[in-house]
Amino acid sequence: GAVTRAESIPSPEPVPERQSRAAPSPTEVPGRPSLPQPLPRRRGGWGIWLLAAALGLVAYVLTATGSLDSLIAPTAEAPAPVVSGLIDVVLTPPDAQIFSFIGRGPAAVEGLAVGAAHEFIVFDQGLRPSRAIVPATATWASTEGGPLYELAVQAQPADSSSASTDLGLPQTEPQDGAAGPSGTVRVITNPPAAKVYRFVGVGPSVRIPVASIHEGQELLVYRSGYETRRVVIGPSDWQRPPDSEEYRATLKVQLPALPVSTVAETTED
Repeated sequence: GAVTRAESIPSPEPVPERQSRAAPSPTEVPGRPSLPQPLPRRRGGWGIWLLAAALGLVAYVLTATGSLDSLIAPTAEAPAPVVSGLIDVVLTPPDAQIFSFIGRGPAAVEGLAVGAAHEFIVFDQGLRPSRAIVPATATWASTEGGPLYELAVQAQPADSSSASTDLGLPQTEPQDGAAGPSGTVRVITNPPAAKVYRFVGVGPSVRIPVASIHEGQELLVYRSGYETRRVVIGPSDWQRPPDSEEYRATLKVQLPALPVSTVAETTED
């Protein structure tokens, strides 16, 4: 057997020499296992603890005194200033009465002149209107809030024989304003929660001072033989004339006459 073709067999690649062992660190001792490197010492540890303690103390003081709540809570807006005004009412028929609603009993009205007469009317659904008067010679009680007069009104239930819408005739002369002290009249109604109105005048024109134009005002206009009308004045009804510093609301109220019932005449034979 002669060899006709020679095939070269690849020789194995030389194995790379292992990397030389790293030089021993200064802490290593030849022939002994190496010791762990000491961790670097942190600086400022006491400062961080002192800062955290100071912040905790400040938070405790703010919480204990309530200052933290005031800092977190939103700043409350200042209340709007109270602005007074005048309501000018023109009435038809000219002798119609006008009343101002002050609330449901017990109800209080402030700023009334002491030493002047004041008239009120109490009524509600199912009640007959009842008038009550604070006489000009009344004795007012002295309180921390100023002179006070308490007026008790007993409202009677309405029956079929009495007209519940008949408010009657005025018994006093309204006072536009009087020099001297002013006080509060508190009207106590029986039954409770009955509507309380203050008599403010008779037409043809009446001027009504109002303590705040931001509150709704309810007026009642009455004349026997005419429909009774309820009028509400809202914030948008107020205007300030260019030549005046006071806000005013102007109303014209015309009461329609009630139909008159007539008895048919009998024809004679």
